[in-house]
Amino acid sequence: QNVPDRMFTRSVRHPLDAVALLGWCLFAFCLLKHSSAQDAVVLDVESSNFTSTFESQGPDQIWVVEFYASWCPACRNFMPNYHKIAVYFSERDWDGITVIVVRVDCAKEPGLCGDFQIKAYPTVTTGRGSWYAKKQWQYLKFYPSGSSREPKDVVHWLGQVILMRELVYREGTFLD
Repeated sequence: QNVPDRMFTRSVRHPLDAVALLGWCLFAFCLLKHSSAQDAVVLDVESSNFTSTFESQGPDQIWVVEFYASWCPACRNFMPNYHKIAVYFSERDWDGITVIVVRVDCAKEPGLCGDFQIKAYPTVTTGRGSWYAKKQWQYLKFYPSGSSREPKDVVHWLGQVILMRELVYREGTFLD
């Protein structure tokens, strides 16, 4: 009968226990908030919504797509970096250009990944939504295999590709 009261009063009576409990609660809240914020910026795409997802956005959208396999250790290691890349692009204004970050699990969607000539995991690509919707993989830019998968290096490469494509697009010679 007194056991529950003792458990609660003990933690309240000792100030360090209360501070430690509050610290753990705050840490857990921040961790959950941070991971849900990251999950919100990366869209998972599969065969059933692939074409409609890429067709749903306007012509000024740039897409970054990771083709990965859920069983792949390299893909699991790259996942936190890919989330950092997504957060980086979601938090910046690109002069009217939206960068949308998605991923496709090739373990679940082998046919879809085959349509894009994916031969290794993870593979990061970028291009316009219409190219993905029409499965025009030859127009996409593929992150060089064997290159660093650190977020700063991938973002640097994406920045160069997006800048070049946007300049070409604004000049009216952007392929579609």
